[in-house]
Amino acid sequence: MLIPLLENVRIEHRGRTRRRPGRVYADTKYDMPLNRFYLAGKRIQAQIPRRSKKHSMAEFDEAEYKSHRSSVERFFSWLKEGFRRMGFRYERTPAAYLGFIHLACFVIHWRAIR
Repeated sequence: MLIPLLENVRIEHRGRTRRRPGRVYADTKYDMPLNRFYLAGKRIQAQIPRRSKKHSMAEFDEAEYKSHRSSVERFFSWLKEGFRRMGFRYERTPAAYLGFIHLACFVIHWRAIR
């Protein structure tokens, strides 16, 4: 699922919209030769830990990976704590689940600016 996800990435900032990130942080489940080959072909740095400890990676920064991973885990924990519906996932379609995530983020943002 990594390749279809990266094909639809749009990074908006001042100037031209970018089509690819400079670096990808992913779990060990994404440690597959096809994913690494795709990322290398697009000149995207892969911060994906290896499944086995036999193959070490010189370019893998474990401290930075843990920092990004913990922020993602904290976000989902915070979302599930504030909105119980997100934790159990009652919705059957991904579009409905994503809609509830957008709604939860909007409500949280609205509370913060009030």
